[in-house]
Amino acid sequence: MRKLQAPQGVIPQLGYSLNNPDAPGTIYISSNPADNKLTLAMTSTVVAGFTAGTLVPPAQASTGTGSLLYLNLTPLGMTAAEFNALSLVSSGWSFESYSDESGQYIGLTPTAAVTLQPTPAEITFSLTDFTLATAPGPSAGLTVLAYRVTGITSSSFFPIMGNIPVVFQVPDDNTGDLTTAMWVDLSPLQVVASDNLNPPVSNSLVLTMTQNPNAPAVMVTPSSTFTLNFAFAADINGYGALLTVDEAKQLSVKAAQGTTDWTITPYLNANPPYWSFSPKEAGPLFPKSSGGTIAFDISSLFTNFQPGPTVVLVGYSDVTGFKSGSFAVTLVKQPHVAITAFSVSPAQSILNNGSASVQLTWSTTNMTSMTLQPLGIDVTALNGYSPNIGDTTQFTLVAEGQRPGNVDNIASLSVTAQVLPVINGFTANPASIYVNDFGNGYPTNLAWNVNTNNSVTLTSSTTGPVGPAYPAVSSATPALLTPQMLTLTPQGGSDDPTVSRSLFVSAFNIAVQTATTNQDSGYCAAPVNAGFVAVTAPGGNLVSILSTANYYPLTTVTTGNRPLGIAFSLDGTLMYVANSSDGTVSIFSVANVAAIPAFTFTSVATVDVGGMPQELAVGPDGTCWVTIDMGDSTAGQVVPISNTGGSYAAGPAVTVGNAPRGLAISASGASIYVANSASGTISIITVGGDTPAVGTLLRNIGKPVSIGLTPDGKKFLVAASGDGAVYGYNTQFAATSPRQTYPLPGANSVAISPTGAYAIATGSGPNTVALINYSLATIQNSQTLPAAPLSAAFTPEGELCVVALPGSNSVAVVTFAEYAEVAAPTSAGGVITNVALSADNTTMVGWCDAMVQIFSQGGSPLTGIVKGAVSGAAVSPYLGSAKINTVAISPQAADDAIYVATHAVAGIDVYTLSTMSKIGSIPIPLAGFSARQAVGLAVSPDGSTLFALVSNGGNQYSFMVFSTDVASKAFNLLADVAAYTGLGPPLSTPFAIGPASGGGVCAYTVDATTATLWTLSGSSSNWSVGTSLPLAAGVTGPIPSTLAVSPDGSTGYVAIQAGNNAYMSVVNLATQTAQLVHLPNPSNVTNFVSLAVSADGVSLYASDVAAAAIRILDAQSLRIKQTLSWSNGVLGPWGIAAASDCTGLYAAAINSMNIAIAQQVNPT
Repeated sequence: MRKLQAPQGVIPQLGYSLNNPDAPGTIYISSNPADNKLTLAMTSTVVAGFTAGTLVPPAQASTGTGSLLYLNLTPLGMTAAEFNALSLVSSGWSFESYSDESGQYIGLTPTAAVTLQPTPAEITFSLTDFTLATAPGPSAGLTVLAYRVTGITSSSFFPIMGNIPVVFQVPDDNTGDLTTAMWVDLSPLQVVASDNLNPPVSNSLVLTMTQNPNAPAVMVTPSSTFTLNFAFAADINGYGALLTVDEAKQLSVKAAQGTTDWTITPYLNANPPYWSFSPKEAGPLFPKSSGGTIAFDISSLFTNFQPGPTVVLVGYSDVTGFKSGSFAVTLVKQPHVAITAFSVSPAQSILNNGSASVQLTWSTTNMTSMTLQPLGIDVTALNGYSPNIGDTTQFTLVAEGQRPGNVDNIASLSVTAQVLPVINGFTANPASIYVNDFGNGYPTNLAWNVNTNNSVTLTSSTTGPVGPAYPAVSSATPALLTPQMLTLTPQGGSDDPTVSRSLFVSAFNIAVQTATTNQDSGYCAAPVNAGFVAVTAPGGNLVSILSTANYYPLTTVTTGNRPLGIAFSLDGTLMYVANSSDGTVSIFSVANVAAIPAFTFTSVATVDVGGMPQELAVGPDGTCWVTIDMGDSTAGQVVPISNTGGSYAAGPAVTVGNAPRGLAISASGASIYVANSASGTISIITVGGDTPAVGTLLRNIGKPVSIGLTPDGKKFLVAASGDGAVYGYNTQFAATSPRQTYPLPGANSVAISPTGAYAIATGSGPNTVALINYSLATIQNSQTLPAAPLSAAFTPEGELCVVALPGSNSVAVVTFAEYAEVAAPTSAGGVITNVALSADNTTMVGWCDAMVQIFSQGGSPLTGIVKGAVSGAAVSPYLGSAKINTVAISPQAADDAIYVATHAVAGIDVYTLSTMSKIGSIPIPLAGFSARQAVGLAVSPDGSTLFALVSNGGNQYSFMVFSTDVASKAFNLLADVAAYTGLGPPLSTPFAIGPASGGGVCAYTVDATTATLWTLSGSSSNWSVGTSLPLAAGVTGPIPSTLAVSPDGSTGYVAIQAGNNAYMSVVNLATQTAQLVHLPNPSNVTNFVSLAVSADGVSLYASDVAAAAIRILDAQSLRIKQTLSWSNGVLGPWGIAAASDCTGLYAAAINSMNIAIAQQVNPT
């Protein structure tokens, strides 16, 4: 026989119904065979083929032959006499009855091949001599097992089950046919089946009864009864059925139009469950006030069965003048839309001229429309799309299926297209590990993408090579025992170390400090591009802007009434504040200005959102979403606020659970998770298409008030204050996968670290802040807070977490300290200004810059140099009474070389660092000048080139470039290029080198008298100085003090003071453009005199003479994330050096004449 194929999107299945004339689905309880004229009807959703077989008992059917069907009448509870008297009649079919301890069955098989076309075609069978003296209950569920039906069954051995609902009625003497006097209907006539990949779909129906206007009025009495009956099943497919017994218990049936005075009784413990409706008074079923139609609302209908038709039976009895019977309404279970595949190729891309093209492909089933986020484009007619991207992008495909009753038949799936720029595409997750988590090795995912056809190697600063050579685009997950530097090096190309890229996986310790704000505190936030933290003060109707140098308020911003939630736009230029007592959101533009307190906050809009706005979050498209509390007993809302060219408007509200609080937005912006505190639920909003869809993802959580989404989007954490716990859920299978539980009495907030693996949670019973490692599913550290917390928020770089302590006029600041001060500084034996480290980070060298005018609090300037181990135990003096301008140590450990420029000497001496024996001298040609001396030195990363900034006298400066070969003691002048002429003697001569964007190395210096940057670029003997770059345009009296260049050579940092103002000029060295950032603290709070950039480019280290401390700043926002200060004997920190493997920081302190040391936090 030809193989029959099912149409795409149709689930092959047989459907059955058992009917009496004018009473579908009804069996009359009677011992008189004349009362039942039953017909079994069989339909199919596809072309079904039946072959003649030999009937055998049901237990042997799997090994039988031909198409065999078995009608299971066991649920009717027939007596043996009743069952034996029964027979089935249909032309072309043979029958056999089977009755034993397993039940009562009637077997059916065709006598010749039969084909059943799809509905409405049907095959009918007459049940003759049917009697049933006693019914098992008001209703029952029968089944039919079908074996070996072509197009329906997929195996010879396993049957497909169909389900048949029936109701029981007592025959009476009435002759009226109610089905001709009124109609029964459902709206809509479809429901959507749930699946295990998306939130459950809650369907709603309206059951209507309508008077036939051409028939006499239907009259009822209080004894008149209608029943609502569904088809139930216990098997996984549920063909022909709608519900399981457990799903029925979730169902809600309520009065609606014209039935508010009816009695509705659920019989949920009946087998199967059903609902009965009875009027309270005698009279017309359809009073005039009903308009000829009465209705009942059916809601919370969840079904997980296979799509296809099912029958809903509405039974009736004791309706005046009408015989008892039932109405049958066919309800179609529509399939849930599904995204069966979604992929991106390539998964990792390398930028080409600033962009990369990727191919997205997908396949779906049961889809009617589809949107691709974050592009917001309609891709309904497509099965793929090729966007150009500029950075790593998470794409979310949002597919929509049939939505009867506007249910949430929506599926979404995300893929991430990774763009890993050359060299910069080397990442670690997590990048920082809690010091107690290392244990026997902490798995750390390293991922990279290198523009090379060759392999790459990984090297650890502590253990050497990590594994074999790796592909250029790959990843590894070593188990790290200690913090360490990991270096990625392409093979087969240049040996120049500048093509390598390093990152540091650090250890951190958690510390909590309390800062007085002089204001109430509610919620906290920080922008990505500025060095402050903002805290709402509900009691003061304002926002406090706090410095991260001392957490003292820099300024305040007036808001609406009782501000709570706060959020910044992704670029940090807008601040949104939720005003809980006046139903508005205040929006401010944020600008950095050249006046203390460095930032202005200008009101640009106040948007009415209604209710009591609570918390805010900004999505990747710039839309700000705000949760609205409408009261504990009323459904809350989430309202989007759009920004169209500076015009702000509230969009349509999305209804969620009661008293919503925290919310979290996925990286693509397609999913929004909402914690509904009063209803104990988590809502998920899917943003796609014209109208966001909302569903209930989780239920029965004790007062969820805060929610956070992990950076990879795989988990979310919920603070449930009513349960005294923080819960962790898998985003894809939140309702079915095991959840993580972190006990925390009074848990009221959770904040996720953007660096991965960790979260901060707070609780108020007792007042506690806890560090959660959600990768290990443990609470790793908890500390007591001085007051009850309300909220917690990480800064965007993940190095600080600010906890609001309402009612205490303070906040708690959680720091993740990566460095710890060594208690005893190392005495230098004289005033010292600078320190440098050897290539292997084992030796430190200190000196006093003879070009610096010393204002020390006592002591004589150090002569010569001091040298010792980085442990700081002691240093020894070298080079006697020589006054030293500057020193540079070769970055190549094999060179073991140190270059020393002596004051007022036209030359540079070279020594073996380990022994301080002299290797040679490099003369500085006078070139027509009366005197020259080097005031700045630096060595290229490969050790082959020495750069010098040379003072020519008369405020004139030049660059010099030398080739160096330490092994052969060969040092040759390559270039002598004029740099600039200053307006007068400078207070400092900042100088640095860094990799050039096109290869090689550039040298940079700053004219401190004009605040301009000068750049030397070139190669071999061809070097030139470009046009100067102003660093502090518009600032009066700027005084640059120091210059540092990022390891990749992309960015320069220049610290500048002007009066009481502190600035940082951030320079794009490739484009030669500068952005002047006014730091939020005056110079008496922060005064940076030396800078260094961490080897991974993430942090900026600054010596701060105002605070006698080393400040560690986030290199992007310039926010201070850690302050290192020594309680004993460190005054006036000046020059700073950072270990190339990030293991230590070293500062020369001019007033205390010692070297202050901070070491990387380490589990050992």
